Amino acid sequence: MYFLDRKTLYSTIVNVLHDMEGCSTIQYHYGRSVLSKALEQCGAKYIQYASIIDEQAMLSRDPLVLPYCCDVCSDPEASDMQGPRFTCLSCLDSDFCANCFALWKTGDDTIRMCKGHTFREVPRPCWYTLKPGTVTEDGKTLAEVIDFLHSHFTGLLSDLAQEAECTAST
Repeated sequence: MYFLDRKTLYSTIVNVLHDMEGCSTIQYHYGRSVLSKALEQCGAKYIQYASIIDEQAMLSRDPLVLPYCCDVCSDPEASDMQGPRFTCLSCLDSDFCANCFALWKTGDDTIRMCKGHTFREVPRPCWYTLKPGTVTEDGKTLAEVIDFLHSHFTGLLSDLAQEAECTAST
């Protein structure tokens, strides 16, 4: 489900990634959360990359205390969630703590939001076992992931431009 048209979505991703090129860390980068949400909107094959981007914010923190509050059980003024965060892929901003997510999965009637939606876990279970300096299970670095995504979405933008030219000429 796209909240933006594909051209705007892909352009946003390319622009943020371009700004991130050469950064050794993006944990405090202003576009990190925008990039994560934009990647979510691109579909299932980009979810891992959205999680990688979100995990970068955790590098200087205790990974068991996340700077988010649960949308089910927490006081909206609370600033930290214990354990992993489960973020809804259909809603713009719905985060569950592990306990509430477990209740939600059982169909608990007290949790009415996000029924039938899909979630992703941050950090990914593999995050704790990654080799130092890597962000993927196959050993890619953050720089390699950023370069890949930048190249990939630049190509997708080019494809969209070609499609528009073909449509305009017919």
